[in-house]
Parts: sequence; structure tokens; C-alpha cells
Amino acid sequence: MDGFRAWAAQLDFTALFDLLLPAAAALCCVTIHEMSHGYAACLLGDPTAKNAGRLTLNPLRHIDLMGLLAMVLVKFGWAKPVPVDPRHFKKPKRDMALTALAGPVSNVVLAYGALCLSSALLWCCARNPG
Repeated sequence: MDGFRAWAAQLDFTALFDLLLPAAAALCCVTIHEMSHGYAACLLGDPTAKNAGRLTLNPLRHIDLMGLLAMVLVKFGWAKPVPVDPRHFKKPKRDMALTALAGPVSNVVLAYGALCLSSALLWCCARNPG
């Protein structure tokens, strides 16, 4: 047992952490981004994404494996596009634009939330060192 502890103590998990943290963040962002497109479309009258089971926070319903792998490795990727049928919209041009805008807006909101959370954590750590 002591040999295992000594071996485990010398391992450096930094590289694994540097790979897994961006993968987890990308998975979260892609899921919320795609769900936001579908939710906006549903609010505007298009049930296509809901009927396809894409109004969910389950990442397995949204990820494209190659897109996620590309996002982790080269910091640029993609997800499965949410199905939208503009024929269900009352004002197709406007509603399609709002549906398209929902994804990037969700990314901005997530980024702001992450910034607020990291600022709060840094503030707490600065006030309570050790």
C-alpha cells in the first residue's frame, strides 16, 4: 500500500485537469446554447425541437462527438443543430432571427455568470487567506 501511495503522490494531474475542465465547460455551454435555440423557437410557436426531444439539459441529446473533440483540442467546435421549422412562426423572419440569437445570448449570460462566480470566489479567498 505504501508503494501505491508513493506512486500516486508523484503523479501530476495538471495535464488531465487542463483537458477535462475545458471539455466540461464546452459540454455545458454547447448544451445550454442548443437548448436555448429550441426553447426560443418553442416560445415563438414552433414545437419541432420539443417534439424531437431537444428541449433538455441532457448533453447526449445535443453533442456531436467530432464537434466536442474539436472544441477540446483546437478550441473551436460545434453541436447538433436544433431542428426549427419557420412555417410555424407567425412572423418567420423576425422569429427565426430571435431563435438564432437565443444561442449566442445564452453564451454571453453564461460567461457573465462564470465571471461573477470567479470574482466572488477570488474575493472570498482574498478575505480569508489560508
